[in-house]
Amino acid sequence: MIATFNQDGRNYREAFSQTLEQRKINYSMNSHRVLAFALGAFLLFAADYGPSADRGKPEPGSPPKEQGKKERAEEAAPETLRLKPDEAEAHLQLGNLLKGQGELKEAIGEYRQAIRLKPDDAAGHYLLGLALQDQGEPKEAEREFRLAARLRPDLSEAHFSLGVVLEMQGKLAEAEKAYREALRLVPDDAATRTGLGGVLRKQGRSKEADSEFREAIRLQPDEAAAHYNLGNELKAQGRLKEAEEAYRQAARLLPDLDIAHYSLGAVLYEEGEFAEAEREFSEAIRLAPEDADAYFQVGQACSAQKKYGEAEQAYREGIRLMPMSPEAHYNLGVILEKQGKFSEAEKAHREAIRVRPEFALAHNNLGVVLEKQGKLKEAEKEYCRTIQLKPDEIMALENLAELLDKQDRRKEALEFWKKAGKIETRPAWIKRIQYRLANRPLEPD
Repeated sequence: MIATFNQDGRNYREAFSQTLEQRKINYSMNSHRVLAFALGAFLLFAADYGPSADRGKPEPGSPPKEQGKKERAEEAAPETLRLKPDEAEAHLQLGNLLKGQGELKEAIGEYRQAIRLKPDDAAGHYLLGLALQDQGEPKEAEREFRLAARLRPDLSEAHFSLGVVLEMQGKLAEAEKAYREALRLVPDDAATRTGLGGVLRKQGRSKEADSEFREAIRLQPDEAAAHYNLGNELKAQGRLKEAEEAYRQAARLLPDLDIAHYSLGAVLYEEGEFAEAEREFSEAIRLAPEDADAYFQVGQACSAQKKYGEAEQAYREGIRLMPMSPEAHYNLGVILEKQGKFSEAEKAHREAIRVRPEFALAHNNLGVVLEKQGKLKEAEKEYCRTIQLKPDEIMALENLAELLDKQDRRKEALEFWKKAGKIETRPAWIKRIQYRLANRPLEPD
């Protein structure tokens, strides 16, 4: 008996989904506030310091790559950057330009220079915090957002962004407090309610979270993040049809949001809509071609439709992107075994075990494909290893008993049939075990 898809395989994304959701969802719901704040600063500085025809030259001795980055930003920067290097606002503006080009390291340098020149400027600390958040440094960003909020207590954006980075660090109670302060300042902000709902959900406060997501949608029906997070909450409650609709709405509002398509696919899979689930997972791949997990889910959806060749292809591509996933190798082995490719299945299960030596189900399935190749001693060893790792693994107990029976090792086989009989709950297999224990031939299945 071979174990089918490892259930852990349904949760590949769990290890990094929080980070992914923060990156995609929190940023999307924060974008209008960030852009408005940064643009306001930009326009203010541009009004003070008009554009210049004389851009100046890069500093001698700078590496060519660094010169290029600086030059591209300086082409749009005000003349004061060259003539008045001690103007904090000019450094902030240059930081915004560099950040817009994706040059985070250089932007952070400019923001820090602006803060050195003007330490009590809330805008400088806030913009530096955003850049640090984008660079994946939530702890450093937290410090800057706290300073911005202290310098300007009425700056709701600072409290909101503080909530985001605290949530990223798992500081949920503090994040809730920050979001609530932002709401006190701007009660009708849908993005903040969505953020608060997310934190409440992570604290297990489902009813409150549901309420915040729905209020966010009432305030701003096109708030994709609210629909997406409401979908997460409904899915956790087992309300799959409602979750499906919430994810569909999020995907309609943000068609390029791969995680909305992925999550919709996951719900459809649970509902048994395998073909539609496959389409949604495939769309997630189109939007995020390097997302190994989406390939794995395509593999499962294809396998559920008995499209084993396509499932194999999807798993192999996912493994190329994420070679250290033991569940992926395991599930590839299952697909290969279903196609009768026992030698390749053996290799896949051995790789799963190499990555995770105590992967009990992989040892069991390795035993199955070894037995099908006539490698009985090796198969027995793998079944025994499975039972050693997981003594109540019913499939391994029954597989080993069957193997021993085939070799006329009746006494040993009975020992494992007895153990299996104490665990088995399936009527057909209980009957099968009873026949074995009674030393009678098996009835036809």
